[in-house]
This record gives sequence, structure tokens and C-alpha cells, in this order.
Amino acid sequence: MSRPSSKVMDHVTSPRNAGEMAAADGVGKASLDGSAPYVTIYIKIAGDRIERATFQTFGCGYSIATCSALTELVAGSLLSDALKLSPESLLEFLDGVPPEKEFCAGMAVEALRRAIGNVGSRQTE
Repeated sequence: MSRPSSKVMDHVTSPRNAGEMAAADGVGKASLDGSAPYVTIYIKIAGDRIERATFQTFGCGYSIATCSALTELVAGSLLSDALKLSPESLLEFLDGVPPEKEFCAGMAVEALRRAIGNVGSRQTE
């Protein structure tokens, strides 16, 4: 197995925007068939932009890194642009992860899309 990139290690050792967000405008969850790892993305909306995003995850370091990076990438972005974020672009931002851990980026992006889809509905899935 190859060593994690410096970007991955930075997000693992110093995760950004970790934790539940009180009064989130949108919450999205994703998991592997209902089992660990789990990812929850919280977003705060201002107009048509994501003002802030936070995350909670129960998973490995790659899950932490992908969620942390995702929250940085989407903060301040238009909702329409955030919806265009792909697992591949998230992996590229992190300079890649091992193939067996690429699903972590997919879960983070799926949770973000669900959070955006839930804006205003106060649903959690």
C-alpha cells in the first residue's frame, strides 16, 4: 500500500470543520449499505451559496480526510457548483487515495448532495 499524500495526512491530523452543526439548513447522510463507515454532512446556506459546511464521520483516516477536504472545497460555493463536485475531483484535490479507499470520497459527495437536497426540509436523509 502506498503512503498517504501530504494533503491526506494534513486533513487526517488536522481535520477542518469537524463536528455537528446546530441549526443546519441541510443535513445529508451516507454509509455503506447501512453499516460503517458513516458520514454526515451539515450545511448552512446564505442565499444560493453554502456559507459553511461541517461533517461527522465514523470511519478511517481516509473518510476523515475526504470529508474535511469536501467541507473546505464547498464553503462559499454556489449550490449549483457544489452539486457538480465529483468523487474524482475530491480525490484529485487530495492527490489520490488507495483504490480500496476511493469509496470514501463517494460517500462524502453523496452526503453533500443529500444535504443540499434536504435544504429547507429539515430531514436528515
